[in-house]
Order: sequence, then structure tokens, then C-alpha cells
Amino acid sequence: MANFIFTVPSLEKKYIDFRTPITGDSYNWSWVRPLTQVTSIAIHHSAGPDTQTPEDIARYHVKTLGWGGVGYHFIITNDATVYYVGDLNTARAHVKNKNESSIGVCLIGTFMNSKQPNDNQIMSAHRLCSRLLFETPEIPNINGWEDIYGHKELGSVTACPGDTWPLWKPKLLSGIASPDNANNSERVAEITKMYQIILGRDPDQDGLLMYVKSKYSLDQIRKIMTESLEHKSIIERAQSYKKLKALAQNANTYLLESKKAVDELIQNVS
Repeated sequence: MANFIFTVPSLEKKYIDFRTPITGDSYNWSWVRPLTQVTSIAIHHSAGPDTQTPEDIARYHVKTLGWGGVGYHFIITNDATVYYVGDLNTARAHVKNKNESSIGVCLIGTFMNSKQPNDNQIMSAHRLCSRLLFETPEIPNINGWEDIYGHKELGSVTACPGDTWPLWKPKLLSGIASPDNANNSERVAEITKMYQIILGRDPDQDGLLMYVKSKYSLDQIRKIMTESLEHKSIIERAQSYKKLKALAQNANTYLLESKKAVDELIQNVS
């Protein structure tokens, strides 16, 4: 029987070991694995109402789907409480073909059409993941924020954890969704958009955190990005592509005209 004792002291009363009370087998199902197999943490949404409970999810998995236990390792409710529901030494069932190598963390709610988890939920997820990554030596092969993935980023054909994941992923990774600073959320979202539009990529966490905590205005950050070598390189590549495309079009026109001239020459000779 698996029985990995795990706590998150920074969450205090917002952390509950719920493995024994919850419906289903939390200690043996689906199979026991060595924690050295774990290489990622997968973030999910429950795709249900904000009022869902861990027990609601477990009953659905066990009673409706016929599983032996709840499919996740952790469930974070709307009030930001983290429930430990599936022993970490078991694989559970949350990412196809990657259950043995991942830890499943589910945030209750449906994060589609502009809806995101509340900041308290995100901060609880951040503290949980930080504990797993940096303070759990028994899981040696996850040790950086790059080991956190949305469900759909692990190769599954799914919308989980919702189409707003790109907006709240940076907040989860960097821990800057603090409810003590209501302006952070809007600032994070705006800077994330700048990265995507100006630099053509999602933000790296060190850079995002630096900009969010800096005294730069959004206009100043936009100016810094547009004047950066990275942005200039993108523009140069785009211009090179346009030049190559124009050359290809000119070459194609030349070949067509040459073929026409050759055809006319043959006709005249005939």
C-alpha cells in the first residue's frame, strides 16, 4: 500500500489530507510507481461549476466512470483549499499515456470564454507546486517551473485546463497573483500579451516577474520590447522571408515567360 506523507506548511489550514475520507481507493489505485518516474506536474480544470467538491469529482470517477478511485492527486476548490486526494506514489488517471510520469493537480471550475481561476486558487496552486518542485527531494526529476504543464500541453486532445490557460499560467508559475495586489492580474495579462505580440512567444517566468515587479509603466515596457534585439531579429527574419517570397515569384514569372518564348520558337521553326 502506498502512503506518501505530504504537507504544504505555507498553506496552513488551506491544506487537507483527504485521502482516507474520499470515495475510492487513494492508496493503491491505479498502480504504485516509484517517484523517480515523475517528470511533470499536469494542471487541470474540473470543467464543472465552482461549487464542485473533491467528493463530487471522486463519486463521478468511481460511480459513473467505474474507476477505482479519484483520477487526480490534488484538487483545489474555489475557496483555495488544497485537498490531497490520491497518494503521490500512485499513478492515478488524468493524462493519457503519462499517468506514471505526472502529478495531477485539478482546479475546480470551468476556465473557458475569459473565465480564470480566482487569485486565491492560483496562489494555492503556486504554493503546492513550489513545495513539490523545490522541497520534496523524493521527487528528484521535477525541479523547475518548466516542469509545469497544462493538460493539453502534454499531447492530449483536450481544451483542459481551459482556453484562458495562457493568461493564468504565468500567474501560477510566478506566484504574482497575490490577492493583496489587485493590480497584478491586469498587469500580468497586459505584459503577457506584449510578449506574445511583440516577441511572438509566451513569457519566460524570470522576465515576466522582473517586468511585473518593476517600476516601468506598460508603455515603457512596450518600448523596451520593441527596441530589443529579439524583436529586431523577428523583423529581420520577416523581411528576409518577404524577399525570398518575392524572388520566388519573380523566378516563377521568368520561367513561365521563358517557357512561352521556347514554345513560340518551336512553333516558328515548325
